Amino acid sequence: MRIKQGYVQMQKVTKERKQSDFLKKEIRDLSDQISDMKDDLQTLDMYDSGAFDDGDDVNGIPNSPSEEALAADGSSDGAALEINTDNTETVTNSRLASLQKELDKEMKVKDGLERFLAIGQTSRKLQDESKSMLFDSKAKIALLRMQIEKMQRQEQVGAGLSGKTIPTKAEMIVDDLLFRLRKEAAIAEGARNMIRILSSQRKSDGKSLSQAFDNQMQSEEKLDLIRLALAKYSARLPNDSSKKNEIRDAILESERLPLTGHRDRRDGTFSPPISAPGSPSQDDSKSASLPRLALSLKRLCTLPSLAVSGRLEVRLIGCQNLMADIPRRLPRTEVSSVIAIGGDGLSSFTQKARSTRGSGQRASRTRSSSVWCSSYASTTDAVATAKLSPNDEVTATLLLDSREVACTDSRPVSQQAWDQHFSIDLDRSKELEIEIRYRDWRSICAFTIVKLGDIVEPSERAGMVLNLEPQGDLFAEKGKK
Repeated sequence: MRIKQGYVQMQKVTKERKQSDFLKKEIRDLSDQISDMKDDLQTLDMYDSGAFDDGDDVNGIPNSPSEEALAADGSSDGAALEINTDNTETVTNSRLASLQKELDKEMKVKDGLERFLAIGQTSRKLQDESKSMLFDSKAKIALLRMQIEKMQRQEQVGAGLSGKTIPTKAEMIVDDLLFRLRKEAAIAEGARNMIRILSSQRKSDGKSLSQAFDNQMQSEEKLDLIRLALAKYSARLPNDSSKKNEIRDAILESERLPLTGHRDRRDGTFSPPISAPGSPSQDDSKSASLPRLALSLKRLCTLPSLAVSGRLEVRLIGCQNLMADIPRRLPRTEVSSVIAIGGDGLSSFTQKARSTRGSGQRASRTRSSSVWCSSYASTTDAVATAKLSPNDEVTATLLLDSREVACTDSRPVSQQAWDQHFSIDLDRSKELEIEIRYRDWRSICAFTIVKLGDIVEPSERAGMVLNLEPQGDLFAEKGKK
């Protein structure tokens, strides 16, 4: 109605015959669209009010003889279920067709406004109004697309689960964690191979080597948390659940990957140095981990992610119940003493990195540098010891589809730790990941992943308590500032 009103106003001030005819045609199309939407709303209202429900009407007369005959045969329950299913499918298909028709017409409105603005032979006020209408039209197109994708996703899920047991919430979380376990394991394997290749070169790129090493250590730290989360959910599953064996096999498979030395093995010792390229142990490691991981990267979750466009206003308030001691994670000094893997080139690079990274406080909040949460001054032992002391200050890093977009300040753990607002532009984005990190050598201690399609419904302000994996709670709020 607002768009039609705007077109009517534009027609009043337009003097060109060609432009006036174009606006007249668009107004006529909008009138037809409004009429169709009113009919669709009336139909949906009739379904919602129960006008098509099974059984007797207000006068006690059966709706159809066929239903009464089915009831006499003792199959009324099954027939009613089938009729209700058909009605639901009819309403869904009708709603999808209505949304698609509305999207097509809105696309025409957008194209018309863009052509009108391209002419540029109108007043400044009319151009501003047209730009505002174009912005609203684009926002409506994005919303319609998300609604259509959401309904199509629900249909796909319903068809996929037809005749199957509906998975529980815990099983769906386990499927998502298993996917992320295999993904991080593949990233760690790729980074390890990159380190081996770069360190074998005579003139290795220090920047690329540093980035590969950071990626490997970060993935292995993330793997620690995912394993702990899987163990937690495995304990909640029934004893006869097939997911238990799947979790055990996935964890054992990921633990066969060679380690960088920043985590101890189950027997309390460090991992041995990586074998030279072409050695039997090296070949066995590659064949035992990478191919299976690569084949297993298909997401096991039933629900596909919904792509969302627009702007997300989020407020991170604080957190609590974080894991203070992360199993199998060692201080950075112990890491540095055993990090010489892959030959003399990498060993010399590591020692150089230890001296250069400690020349001041943490300079940036990029994801690659955040792995080195504890820098060493490399001048006095007192400063190094201070850096190794536990620091309960934490930061929250926001990643949009694995790309860092924002980071909070460092604050002590509490429910009101940060209380910071962030405005994030979304362009067909699917998920927002929030990582919690200590400022000391413990680094990442918890994470949570929010499906943007689950919070797409508009609201002025909505508080959330998000469960962190493997332990903890995150207090956040979405909506306007």
